[in-house]
Amino acid sequence: MKTFKQFLNEMAAKIQSIGDFSNPVNMYHRGDDKIITRGAVKAEKLWEKSRGNFKLIFINDPSNEIQHIAPIGGDEIKDYEKIYEFFRKRTQEFKPNDNEITIIYTRNDFQLNPMTAWIMAHRFAHMISSYIEEVIEEIYFLSNMGHIAYHSKTDLETLPYKFATMRSARENKIINLRELYHEFMTQYLMTGKVTLNSLDTVVDTSNIEPKRLEDIQSIIPKLNARMNSKFGELLDSLHGKVFMM
Repeated sequence: MKTFKQFLNEMAAKIQSIGDFSNPVNMYHRGDDKIITRGAVKAEKLWEKSRGNFKLIFINDPSNEIQHIAPIGGDEIKDYEKIYEFFRKRTQEFKPNDNEITIIYTRNDFQLNPMTAWIMAHRFAHMISSYIEEVIEEIYFLSNMGHIAYHSKTDLETLPYKFATMRSARENKIINLRELYHEFMTQYLMTGKVTLNSLDTVVDTSNIEPKRLEDIQSIIPKLNARMNSKFGELLDSLHGKVFMM
């Protein structure tokens, strides 16, 4: 069986690593090296459906030097000088490419979840959270939810989560709207599209006045299509940028 280092060397064009992932002093979950080996391949394969071209960099730095560079909660990196220096000290090159979205993962030891392909995608969503929220505002997601809630006599606070189809939503594990938006982007990255539940599976349409029903029923398909279109445009715009968490 190939070692994690051998795997990363073979995938150098798309995946890069710094540090010894077999070291007991590890910034990742025990066993993450094997999960990353499988998960990174899966992420690369499935993320291709999302119009993005990605380079994934995994850093295992028990010295915590990289933690002084990484933004808390994840974000875009605009000043590369400290990253260049970090890579130079470890005799590696840091070469952002205008045709790629560069994603740097610095640790996973504080997370409850192992580094699966879904977690990789979800953590990238955290890194681009501000961009995602701009998309959500642009497509009037919450306004549409309010419109549906009002006319169907449904609780607005819980309604947005009921339209989500990923497992975390089905199991009621999404704790707030920001996490819901992150999961929408994660689903887009993993499957190439966001899939929303249909109106009649979420609300009691008999509560809606017949003259308004057709209009209300059209909201979700239009919203779903617009979200997918805008997420694709967003990823197109992120090529050449660097994100770290």
